[in-house]
Order: sequence, then C-alpha cells, then structure tokens
Amino acid sequence: MDDKLLTLEVAVKDTGIGMAQTEVDNIFRPFYRSTNTKSRNLNQSGNGVGLSICRQICRCLGGNITVRSKLGNGSTFTFTMDANLT
Repeated sequence: MDDKLLTLEVAVKDTGIGMAQTEVDNIFRPFYRSTNTKSRNLNQSGNGVGLSICRQICRCLGGNITVRSKLGNGSTFTFTMDANLT
C-alpha cells in the first residue's frame, strides 16, 4: 500500500486591533488573558484556555497553530495538520 501524506494549512486573518509582541509570545499559554485594555473591553468573559486547547489538538493531529500579529494591524492565526491519503 502506498500512503500519501498531505499537510493541510488554514489561515484566518482579521483586521482588528492586533497584539503587541508580548501578547503574541504568551497567547497560547493556559489561562493567559490579554492585558490590552481595548481587547479586554471587547471580551469580558472566558478563562484563557481556548487557544491552549486548540494548540494541543493541532499537535495531536501532527500539526501546530501559530499567530502573527502587529499592534494596530490585526492578526493571522494559522494551523496545520497532517492527513494520510490512501
């Protein structure tokens, strides 16, 4: 049998307020919540585990999730996962 490996990559881009590099460096840590006052006003709920869980799921699927962001210019979240095609 000749298995073929496919890597799926999906990017989601927004044009929101973006994040400073210190936020980007920590965004996937469990229970991390942004200290950016603007973003805190947009989302008053949540406990900071969503992106940490997303990263764990992506890694279990043989991939990863990353973010690129610049304060004032939005963010791009990209996730990858491996798939076997038979």
